[in-house]
Amino acid sequence: MSDKRRLRPVPTESAVVSPAPAVVCPEPTAVLPELTAVPTEPTAIRIRQLTARAGRAGYRLERATRVPFDWMLLDAEDGTNIYSSTDLEQIERWLDE
Repeated sequence: MSDKRRLRPVPTESAVVSPAPAVVCPEPTAVLPELTAVPTEPTAIRIRQLTARAGRAGYRLERATRVPFDWMLLDAEDGTNIYSSTDLEQIERWLDE
């Protein structure tokens, strides 16, 4: 191995960069509640409960990865889309039928 590979330049004072100060951001829900990526705790619990209910009925509950982000009930065995809706209330009503 040549000496050039092992040698590293020593930074001068002008080359030393101090870290940026920490920035504290407000909670996203305080600024844009409709754009929050993380569901609130009651919503997360409801999604888990509805997912379990769909599973007992032979379905998988999933959220589409593209706009309009519909909720989908898929067949648990083959993944066929059985029912789609933009909100969970309609999924619950469909499971009630």
